Amino acid sequence: MPLIPIGEAGRWTNYHGTGVCENAARFALRSGDAARGRDELAIAAAAVRDWLAAAQREGKRVRPLGAGWSPSNVNICSDAWLLHTRRFNRCFRVASGDVRPGVDAAGLMLVEAGALVDEVSDKLEEQQRSLWTSGAGNGQTFAGAAATGTHGSMVVRGGIQDHIRAVQLVTPGGVHWIEPAAGVMSDAFIAATGSVPLRDDDVFAAAQLPIGALGIITALVVDSVPKFLVRPIQNLRKVDRVAIDWLAAGDFRRFSAAYALDRDPDFVQMIVNPYKPFKRPSDAAFPLCRTMARRLRPGDAGPARRGL
Repeated sequence: MPLIPIGEAGRWTNYHGTGVCENAARFALRSGDAARGRDELAIAAAAVRDWLAAAQREGKRVRPLGAGWSPSNVNICSDAWLLHTRRFNRCFRVASGDVRPGVDAAGLMLVEAGALVDEVSDKLEEQQRSLWTSGAGNGQTFAGAAATGTHGSMVVRGGIQDHIRAVQLVTPGGVHWIEPAAGVMSDAFIAATGSVPLRDDDVFAAAQLPIGALGIITALVVDSVPKFLVRPIQNLRKVDRVAIDWLAAGDFRRFSAAYALDRDPDFVQMIVNPYKPFKRPSDAAFPLCRTMARRLRPGDAGPARRGL
């Protein structure tokens, strides 16, 4: 069975120890061994829908739990049913026949809701591909990181939720496959997942960052880019106050030219002592400055690291 109870109702504490659920009945959604991802999703989505219907009959509130990583109490709910998705974590390649005409399947991967950001990155690595950003950590489930608005780290890209191209979302009323109006996956693929297609730009935008308010996310289609390296530059620098105004105005190229590389940076970070940010009379800060830029070619000078 893809969904099983875990012990007796009791206390659950999140990963960071910042929130506690009392009298919580816990259940686990687990991956099976189906050869095709669409078949896995059809089985799991049906089980989650039945679970939600049972909770509704019992008058129980529900919360999905991934890695329990969020330091906020967004998933804290006592006297409720909690659904652990961490072991529902398989990833599948998307074939060209699974997408709508005109959609490039090369960068897409079907990800079950409990897969960690780290696990998604590892699977993409096998394909010589990469996420373009993953925030400051990779121990969250991908669905949980996206649903709670995890930040990005690239100047010209949004947060981690911007990788998402489609969402399977389960409610007591049905299983929905949500995409932009233009569509991504084929109707045959969506039908095989046990879902009904819902192609709408506004609904899709809401599903990318739902904070659990719309239903239980059981799967995602995640986009990627060819694997790349970045050149990091990190040191303590004397930074003039006017340069902070450049950052506030979004003029990252000007800041990078003055303190790192004379090119558009992909990542800029300043760590300042909040108790003594400036030293007079110079009105300059002395932060730890970190700038990263994608390497233009394999022979680019300087050390490199993978991803951002």
